[in-house]
Parts: sequence; C-alpha cells; structure tokens
Amino acid sequence: MSEPRRHHYCPQFYLAAFTEDGTKDSRLWVIDKLDKKVRSSKPKNEAHQRDFYRVEVPGDEDPFALEKEFSKIETEASSAIQHIVQRRALPDNNGMGYLLSFIGLLAVRTPWHRAHVGGFMETVAKRLMDVVMATRERWEVTKRRMKESGHDVPDDVTYEQMADFIQRDQYRVEVDQNYQLSRMLKSAHTITNLLIRRNWMIVLAEEGELVSSDNPVGLSWSKPMAGWYPPGFGLSNTEVSVPLSKTVGLIGIFEPAKLPIGALKAEGVATFNNQAISRATRFIYSPKDDFTWRPHTGEVLNREAFFQRKPDSPQGNEE
Repeated sequence: MSEPRRHHYCPQFYLAAFTEDGTKDSRLWVIDKLDKKVRSSKPKNEAHQRDFYRVEVPGDEDPFALEKEFSKIETEASSAIQHIVQRRALPDNNGMGYLLSFIGLLAVRTPWHRAHVGGFMETVAKRLMDVVMATRERWEVTKRRMKESGHDVPDDVTYEQMADFIQRDQYRVEVDQNYQLSRMLKSAHTITNLLIRRNWMIVLAEEGELVSSDNPVGLSWSKPMAGWYPPGFGLSNTEVSVPLSKTVGLIGIFEPAKLPIGALKAEGVATFNNQAISRATRFIYSPKDDFTWRPHTGEVLNREAFFQRKPDSPQGNEE
C-alpha cells in the first residue's frame, strides 16, 4: 500500500463542505486574493504540500505516523461536524472534544503558521550569532564548546571571515522539520485547551454562503480595545470563528453565549466571511466563483469589489 505523501493542511472532507454539492468530487471555487484570479478545482487538489508532516525517524519507525494520526482525528471531527450541520446542535462531549482538537490543529498546521514560527526562530538564531561574534574571545569560546559537543567546526575559518559573513546577513537558518512539528503539536495542545474553555454558538447562513480559506480559523477582538495589540486564543473579549460548511459556522467566546444558535442574514454572512478572507494567506475557498464581505463602511460587497479595494482598506474585524 502506498504511503500518504500529499499532506492536506485543510483536509479534503473539510474543503468538500464548501463545494457546490458538498462532496469531495464536486467543484470547489478557488479565489486567489494575491493574483486576483478565480479557478475551479476539487478538494483533493487544494491545500496540500508533499511530506508536510513527515517525521524523521530511525530504523523501521513510520515517518508518516503523524499524518495518519491526523486522519483519525479528522474522521471523528467529520462526524461531529455532520452532527452540527444536520441537527443544528452541538455534539456530545466526546464529539465536541474531537472537533475542538481538530480546530486547534487547523489553527497551527498551515504553511502560514510554519513560516511564522520558522521566521521567528531564524530571527532568534541570527541575533544569537550577532552576540557570539561581538568579540573574538566569545567566538573562540563558542568554537571550543561546539567541538566539545561533537560538532564539526573547521579551523581554517578565521574570526574576521566569520564576522564578515554574519554581518553581510546573506544566509538562511533552516529549522529542523521534527522541531517544527513538535512546536506545532505543543501549540495545538495549548490552543485546544483554551478552545475547550470557550462557550460555542452555532451560526446558520440564511442569506448567502460562507467561505473558507487556506488559514481558516479566525481570531478577532469581540469589542474595540484600547491601544493596538493582536488578539490571543487565551484573552477575554476575543472571538474564535470557524466556518464548518457553506451554511454553518461556529463562534467561540469566553463570556456567556446569549444564544446557542443564531441566524445570519446577508450582512452577518458577509461579516463572518471577513475572518476567513482576511486571514487567508492566498486562497479563498467558495461554493461559487464569488463571495460576500463587509468593509468597515458596512455595505455588503462581492469579489470584484474586494479585488478593487485599496491594499490598506480595513475589512470589518480583520486583524
């Protein structure tokens, strides 16, 4: 049996809920918000990278074990989502646990999150190298300790050569795949625990359709905050929004939920879509070749208006 090499960061079952017919083989519209183009596709062909969750393991251990574990969670989460879509009610505690675990993973398993973590680690590593190269003595001590730890440090590279190389900043720091995956799982665990503490409300699109994206878990302030700093999954007065299908979404808050279920008219659908659209790294997934969104001025607009907006135009609750 062939190993899974095409790793979906937005699973096929999830994207299928945003196709024309709600199935994996149905048409999915992909809106490229960078190139301002639209194309039709299918879930299996979108939101994936080769060996994205492959683990470097010794001997006969399975390098695709993580991807296979994700599949198990996705199976349970799919059942929980179907329960919500069909019965308009949250599943039992077991089903809700799988669903929130899935959402916690969905928030961090994307290329955007990996690039964000990798960029942070690269910045830290480069600042550390600046400290090491501040003096010749510090460099010599560092070299000695690296050799004592078993690292291969060439003796023919002088302090002046290394200092010049670091100062020119023409190098990249690659973060180990296993370390990236370890950080991802720890982040997912932390976020899931915070999601469990939230109160969840189902929202139903009665006028228009919900869309998703390649970075679908929304996080925003639920009311204006003094100053400017980004919302966090553990902060009060924040709202987590997750589109589950073209007709159903979830909103999670720490404060008591006023209603367990709410209906979204055209304005509400457009406002809910703002989160998926604004957080999209590049691709928006829709059951149509169009979508609605709502700028800060309040009107409901379409894809063409989104493409024509100025890059710095505010969009509703966009971060």
